[in-house]
Amino acid sequence: MLIENLPVLQDLDSNSIRCAIKNYGAVIIRCPDLSVKDFIELSDSLMIPMVHHSTNTIERDPLGNDPRTATVNKGVEAIPLHREGSYAPGCPDLLFFFCERPSSSGGETLLCDGVELLQQLDRSTRDFVNDLELHWSWEARPIRWQQTLRSQSIEEARQVLANLKANLQPYEQLDYYFDGELLVGRFVTQAVIQSPFSQVPAFCNSLMINAYRPKSAYFARDDYRVLLGNGDPFPPEILAEISRIAERISIGINWAPCEIVVVDNWRVMHGRRNFDDLQRRIYLRMGHVRGSL
Repeated sequence: MLIENLPVLQDLDSNSIRCAIKNYGAVIIRCPDLSVKDFIELSDSLMIPMVHHSTNTIERDPLGNDPRTATVNKGVEAIPLHREGSYAPGCPDLLFFFCERPSSSGGETLLCDGVELLQQLDRSTRDFVNDLELHWSWEARPIRWQQTLRSQSIEEARQVLANLKANLQPYEQLDYYFDGELLVGRFVTQAVIQSPFSQVPAFCNSLMINAYRPKSAYFARDDYRVLLGNGDPFPPEILAEISRIAERISIGINWAPCEIVVVDNWRVMHGRRNFDDLQRRIYLRMGHVRGSL
């Protein structure tokens, strides 16, 4: 995906957005005087919004009283490429980003087309990652599972989890139990998945952020771990090769005020470059597509 090939729309026409997502995996929307209200209404028209599990924690703040609209990750450090929520079932189909105020320098949002990335890999690497299972294990404290599952009690959470388990993809598996109020889980998925919108396989997962983002005041990285099906870690030399290619083909969104970017979370990984401007304001909404694209 090259920046000159990424479509830029001048209006909020939902059909044009749907078409762009199908064909490119992402789209930039540049309309004069767009507001947060426009952003919310547009995203609500195309998806059923969900609450990010890290909203109202050290990682993200809600915008006003609606936790479905939140800041992107707090802090100013670079964030490696990743698929949002790929370590757990029910991760979002679509991501909507809105720039209220860009950084004075740096802070570009990075997009990497997982379809192109898979095609660019060496044949041996591509053969290795195709059909490769990723086994994510995690612990979720009450503030996280209550928000993610929209449940206040363990009994309600068990019902939501049972529904999620009943609607897994054929290649997914979920096991979980409660240790007191701590939700302990293991989620099996694949390194290469196929977007229901483009119908093309893509290397789209959270391996790079898990390996390369250090623990910080805004990132409790110890909550998540990933291994292969045989119990081995993902080979670091192969991930380094993938990361180099991903960096080369990624595009950087140099934000302008009031821009919207929509991303197919099945196909396109995202991240950001570091910055120093504490006034940068980018908001995120995410959710499951209404109907089909």
